[in-house]
Amino acid sequence: MIGAIDETVIAVGQSRILKNAACTPTTMVEEHDIPHIEASYNSKKEWSADPKGYFLIKVLYTRGELGVRYMSYKHEPIQDIYGKDAESIVQTVVREGLLSRLQHAAYLGHELHKAETALRLGIAFIQDRPLDFSKKATGDESGE
Repeated sequence: MIGAIDETVIAVGQSRILKNAACTPTTMVEEHDIPHIEASYNSKKEWSADPKGYFLIKVLYTRGELGVRYMSYKHEPIQDIYGKDAESIVQTVVREGLLSRLQHAAYLGHELHKAETALRLGIAFIQDRPLDFSKKATGDESGE
């Protein structure tokens, strides 16, 4: 269902998942015979740098693309990756072995999803900041 836009496709996919999991959204919350974990994250305590490097994310509005620049910790560019959607870029980064931490992959997916949303809606994108849906994009790429 990742990348699905059609509501029918999403609804069918959700019903298959729930049927296979033998639960509904309500019973999943109400079941008490399985462990529950309250989700949390404290970036100041839990974040650690990926030793392979880091990524700078841009929205290229006029090209209708997203771009990531893979950087060394000497702040030197190593590689650029462009794509039309977050999923293809994240999968390319993983396939190419450009990161070594699951936490980094999750972060990259999250930030790229924000960038893709900004591209689709024509709003400003700044990496590591929440999207401001009232601020329209200006210029050819984010950060201008």
